[in-house]
Amino acid sequence: MHLPLPDTALRRRLGRLAALTLPLALLYSAPASAGTCTQRTERHTDPNTGQTWQKAFYCTNADNTTMYAGPNDSTPVATMKTTNSWFVCWRRGERHAGGNNVWYYSKGDTSRSGWGGRKAWGYMPAVKLTTSVDPAPGMPECRPDMWQAEKKVSDPNTGKSWSTVWYGRNDAGVKLYRDADTKVTTGYLDSTTSWFVCYKRGATHAGGNNVWYYTQGDRSTSAYKSRRGWGYMPATNLHARKHPYDSIPACPSPGSKPPAPPPPPPAGNYVLPLPRAAFERTIGSLTHHHWGDNYWAIDLMVPTGTPVYSVSAGVVTKYSQGTCGNGLSIKGDDGLSYLYCHGARYVGVGPGERVRPGQLILYSGNTGASGAPHLHLEIKKWVGNWSTSPAYCSQRFLRAIYRGQPQSPTRFPAKGGNCKAP
Repeated sequence: MHLPLPDTALRRRLGRLAALTLPLALLYSAPASAGTCTQRTERHTDPNTGQTWQKAFYCTNADNTTMYAGPNDSTPVATMKTTNSWFVCWRRGERHAGGNNVWYYSKGDTSRSGWGGRKAWGYMPAVKLTTSVDPAPGMPECRPDMWQAEKKVSDPNTGKSWSTVWYGRNDAGVKLYRDADTKVTTGYLDSTTSWFVCYKRGATHAGGNNVWYYTQGDRSTSAYKSRRGWGYMPATNLHARKHPYDSIPACPSPGSKPPAPPPPPPAGNYVLPLPRAAFERTIGSLTHHHWGDNYWAIDLMVPTGTPVYSVSAGVVTKYSQGTCGNGLSIKGDDGLSYLYCHGARYVGVGPGERVRPGQLILYSGNTGASGAPHLHLEIKKWVGNWSTSPAYCSQRFLRAIYRGQPQSPTRFPAKGGNCKAP
């Protein structure tokens, strides 16, 4: 069943009462039979893409089925525990065990570790459904989208490595170029579902914009075998709803040095997540934006582009997306998990990398479910699911650091206690 949303009963019941005045025949909707899907009028909204559907298709599926971030099996994000489930759309991706490349999109019942922000939404391979025809007749195709996944790739041309990529559906056999123009061809993308690591603005192409995506092709041109297929693809060949796509980062300029980061906070086991001057401005009013009230997390209102620092030493565990926007989580050496949300852009610190207290990890922004530019910080003791992991009072923790009395968040009340900063 779906937890904790109110449509839980939709997966367990065989039908729904429409109204007491309807004929009895209309008060019962049989479960989807093997080989078919039953259409119902009901509203579902996906917080990851902002899409809303007014119809759902109930299909019989295998129990305890893994769901993925995109139409391939690289990144599991949720589990579907029910066997008569609703789906809202389909899309083509990698071929799976069923022999076809159709994947169905739905909301699962439980999120996988580290993917709570997706709210259990994901793709299920058609082989897990008992549909006799794929895609199911009448079900719409999913709107073109990109999805984030964990994958370690290295570019020998720049020496740059990535641990997170963005998958998307692209035209087959497209050319890749040495730079963001059509002057020199370096390789080809034969696959139609490919990963990309960053984007760059360059020459205006046939799609009417100047966005180019960087990736490694399936084969190189004879003159550029040493590049191992790496090159830029014009956005017109990528089936996405916007360019550049929401969270994919800009490519670093070749040969250029990144701007020097601002001076970090003074060294210590725990430091402020913002420059001291910015922190002082955001706490100027103790009753403003969750500062001073009994709120266990903290929203620090700062302009877009404000440096965000890691408050503790630890290891980056995951890039976040969805309602968190451009964010990341860090497993601290103290055993706690720190989640930073709504950044404008990343600074090259990726999953698996160690960070020290005061190290630059983000620039603040207004991405995800955010009404104004700010930094959202949560501190939890991970117990397998982010939503149920115990949280500690972020504002009391930060106030102690500000006053020169840094100490572990566990020294302060947990969620449900008095989180108001003294």
